[in-house]
Amino acid sequence: MKILHIVYSLVPDNFRGGISKVVFELGIAQVACGHAVEVYTTNINGSDKINVPLDKPRIINGLVINYYNGIFFPDFSSTDLKESLMKNANKFDVIHSHCNYLSFNRYAANACKLLGVPTFFHTHGCYDPVLIKMGLIKRLKKSLYIPTIEVPNMNASSGVFVCNNDELKQLRHYNVKVPLIEISNGTNLCGTRNLYKNNTFRERFNISADKRFIFYIGRIHPIKQLDLLINAFNEIQSQIPDVILIIAGDRNQCPSYVKKIDVIIKKAKIGNKIYWCGYLNESDKIEALLESTIFSYVSSREGMSIAILEGMALGVPTIVGVGCHMSKAVESEALIECGNSKDELASIYMEVLTNKNLQNKLCHRAQQFTSTFYTWDKIAKKCINEYSKAIKLKKNLQFQQ
Repeated sequence: MKILHIVYSLVPDNFRGGISKVVFELGIAQVACGHAVEVYTTNINGSDKINVPLDKPRIINGLVINYYNGIFFPDFSSTDLKESLMKNANKFDVIHSHCNYLSFNRYAANACKLLGVPTFFHTHGCYDPVLIKMGLIKRLKKSLYIPTIEVPNMNASSGVFVCNNDELKQLRHYNVKVPLIEISNGTNLCGTRNLYKNNTFRERFNISADKRFIFYIGRIHPIKQLDLLINAFNEIQSQIPDVILIIAGDRNQCPSYVKKIDVIIKKAKIGNKIYWCGYLNESDKIEALLESTIFSYVSSREGMSIAILEGMALGVPTIVGVGCHMSKAVESEALIECGNSKDELASIYMEVLTNKNLQNKLCHRAQQFTSTFYTWDKIAKKCINEYSKAIKLKKNLQFQQ
């Protein structure tokens, strides 16, 4: 099977957002299943242009990545990618597009409608009803764009991959009629905890060996509820003086929220116990997770966080928010779920930090759980099964004609 993924950005080891990493790891897993897989993407990463060859693909573990010149404003787009897609789409058996609200999804929809290539869209949590309602301007734009552009494109496709049941219900509310396939993200880190021997994270970030730490990595944004995390940490830091808090993420992403967090830290006088690491690449992130006593990700809404799956796969005791859609893991006691209460979160921190047996239990069950449900080979095979149904349907329709 020849598979084409379309994503707005993809720079291995420098992923700016989880969607790019999903495409990369899913694509490689599909190659490992014996399929020919390519990616069409741009030379833009975040808001920056990257120096990549545009005249020849980059091949990593069999995955063929084609880069095209992109523009970020006024509409994130690429004329070169669009032209290449329309020229080459018929060479592929299926198209899988990951670009919600962007021009690239429209390109994929055109290839589907005009050339008849079976096409799937992947929502990655972007249609969570709570997220859609956030921000007045964005809410107004989406209220127009979704029913006029996204939904018609979806209804002309072979199906839509969604992250969770809330998103599925929302798309049904928008009258999306094609098959909606609930599919999780995955991780390649299952069973790898003991492979990382030379961990230099503490040395590079000047963190002494006698300090345990609670770790967060992700966007610095109100939806991630770092204010809740910091306030809960403040409740316990005097009782457990060897514990610090490490935050990894771009402080420039949401300056107003960072200012609010800085005020909380200054008022609590805990600046000496909080380390800001900035952006971490993939290897730095893994080393940080392996050194963590707790991975805390109490986001109010998530489609399916890869960081949570990675923390669990590495055996790090993990605490998540109720909006992270990890109920199956909670039921299996593979992680701990917390509401939006500072006192509740502080109590959980205390319990985990002071109970070695609980730490060991979470470590074991998390690794077992991710190995059972969240490996990329399982996710890849599920996608391929859906592709095969669409390809078979296309052939049957052609035969009837």
